[in-house]
Amino acid sequence: MVLPRRVSSACLVAYAGNHYSVPYLYGGRQVHIRVDTEQARLEIWGEETCLAIHPLLPGHGRQSLHPDHLEGLWNLTLQGKGPRPYPPPSPPPSRGEATGLLHLPGLSAMPEVEVRPLTVYAALAEEVSA
Repeated sequence: MVLPRRVSSACLVAYAGNHYSVPYLYGGRQVHIRVDTEQARLEIWGEETCLAIHPLLPGHGRQSLHPDHLEGLWNLTLQGKGPRPYPPPSPPPSRGEATGLLHLPGLSAMPEVEVRPLTVYAALAEEVSA
């Protein structure tokens, strides 16, 4: 079976709920995939050139990635010339900085908040509904 597909900006091609990588130079281009169920593999073709061969993944939401396909994309991203699929993660707070479960980059300490008994909110709810 041969199917047309468009390569995403993240250099991935979707098939049956899974994603398969292609060389970064093909991002945004039209390709064809050939599905060989007997050998459980997926071939990705650009014109007359086989760009990638991946094992056919079972299930949904999985990825088959060849690191060399994405290396050029990451190099461009680091140079500020390519797409930035995800922001870099912020480092976790040190034990001394951790004041709660929420960590906000650039905020050294959580702000102080007033602690009130629930009866204050119950009275406010009655006042508003009246």
